[in-house]
Order: sequence, then C-alpha cells, then structure tokens
Amino acid sequence: MIQTSSPNLPSKLDEEHYWDFVTFSVEGCLFRLPKYRFLEESEYFRKEYRLDQEPAPPVEEPEYTSVDVNAYSTSSANSNKRDDQVVELEGSVLKLSTKWFFNDIRNRATKEIESVDGGLTVINRIVLAKEYNISKLLLAGYKALIKREETINLHDGEKIGLRNALQLYEIRDKYHRQSYTEQELESIIERKLEPEVLHIRDMEHLYLTKAEKKAERKAAEDVKARLDEASKVRARRRAEAHAEQEEARKKAVEECERGLELKRQELAQMEKEREKLQAPAQSDPDPRKIGKKKKGGKSLMACDFTPETLESGTG
Repeated sequence: MIQTSSPNLPSKLDEEHYWDFVTFSVEGCLFRLPKYRFLEESEYFRKEYRLDQEPAPPVEEPEYTSVDVNAYSTSSANSNKRDDQVVELEGSVLKLSTKWFFNDIRNRATKEIESVDGGLTVINRIVLAKEYNISKLLLAGYKALIKREETINLHDGEKIGLRNALQLYEIRDKYHRQSYTEQELESIIERKLEPEVLHIRDMEHLYLTKAEKKAERKAAEDVKARLDEASKVRARRRAEAHAEQEEARKKAVEECERGLELKRQELAQMEKEREKLQAPAQSDPDPRKIGKKKKGGKSLMACDFTPETLESGTG
C-alpha cells in the first residue's frame, strides 16, 4: 500500500522533480505550467514577468487566446496531425515563442511550418514570414509565387505589398521566358528585395537558439584568438626589428670607434716621426759660435776675429 500523506512531511525537496509553476491568466482561464521551462528558455520572460519573485505573480496576456496557450503547452508531437492542424498549432506556438523570446521553441515551430506542404497558401506563407521575421520561409514563399502558374494579382499585392508584387511580377516574367536555377532565382529575389530581406535577417538575429548563440560565441572567440595571435606576432616582429636595428647601431658605433682609434694611432705615429726628424737639427752646434779663446773673461767665437785683431796678434 502506497502512503500518500503523512503527518510528518519531509522538508527536503528534490531538485529535479519538485516543480514550481507559473500561472497564466488568459480569457478568464487560469493555466499552470512548470516554471523551469520558462526560466531556462527565456531570460526576457523571466525578467518581464518577474519569475524570480516568490510567489511569482500571474502572467496576464489579454492579446492572446487560450487556444494559443494550449497549443504552446502541448506542441510536442505533430506526427499524427494533418498539415492544416500543424500550421494552426505551430502558428500559435510561433506567436508566443516570438513574443516571449523562447528561441529554441520558435526555431522548432518554424521548422515544423516549413516542412508541411499543405495547410498554408503561398501568400499566407509569405505573410507569416514577414510577420515573424523568417527569411528562409519568406524566400521560399517568393519563389513559389514566381513559379506559380496563376499570375500575381491585385489581391496578392494587397497582402504582400504592391511594390513587392510589382518587383516579383517582373522577376516572374523573366523567369518564364528564360530558365533560372534555384540559386540564381533566389539571388535575383534577394537583390531586388534587398532592403526587406536584410531587415528580416537583422531581426532574426534576436531569435538565435542556444546552439546558435554558442556557435556565435565560439566564432567570436576564434576571431579574437586569431586577432590576439596576430597582434602578438606583430609585437614580436616589431621587437625583433628593434633588436636588429639596435644591434646594427651598436656595430656601427663600434666600427666608428675603431676607425677613430686607428686615426689617433696614425696621428700619434706621425707626431713621433716628426719629432725624430726635428731632433738632429736642434742638437748640431753653430760653427761660428764655437769659442776659440777667452777675451776679457769671455769666450771668443769665430765671429769675433777680424783682420785687425789678426794683424795685431791678438788672439
């Protein structure tokens, strides 16, 4: 026998299977759904509806219906549903997941809608893609509209915009006169409707899934790592170039100093040789000043003898 209650309730709560709930108030009807899904899937939803509070206040959504919330909470399997049922169900899921930024759920709903052939006209497919910013669905719808046997009419223009309808009509006319490959056709559509396609792709960036965000972070980290490595390589090369310049400067200074030292040595040698050449001329006596005889206590020099002194016998 399984005991379902006890006067002494345990105080420990299982972290995985003791669920807290969030309450939705839609069209006068209350829904209670596991809170963990909303906490894990969307930071926007957690902040917008203050799920961190205890207890969390009820979520009131007057613009949505109970059908939308039911669809959102039960859209786990579509294998046994008709295409129109899948479109209706996933359309509600797409509406709420886009509003609440449940990007992984939005991505799954988008793929479900893209995978069905029926249940959605070409024009409705385009309208849905424009409303919820799904570029792949939009381009697929435009291609289907161009290939359609029925011409593009005023009713189509009212749904997708007259300017777009005229441009697509022009592409359709050329397409039926000359064959394009799928890639060529998509490229032409993107070029002709570039502002709209670029806007939708920019908006899609707000709805990246967890895997896409992770891949984007990884790509950003890889780019940063490559830039850091390139910066390190440039810094290393600058350091090496500076070291080479400094080494070359030192060698040039040393070479200059050696040249100056050689010049000093040459000048010193030349000075010694000049002194040697001058030394004999300074040491030779002047023969005219050589003393022959003292006269009056003075030495007589050769220049002191005159004819008169010779005749008188002096000397």
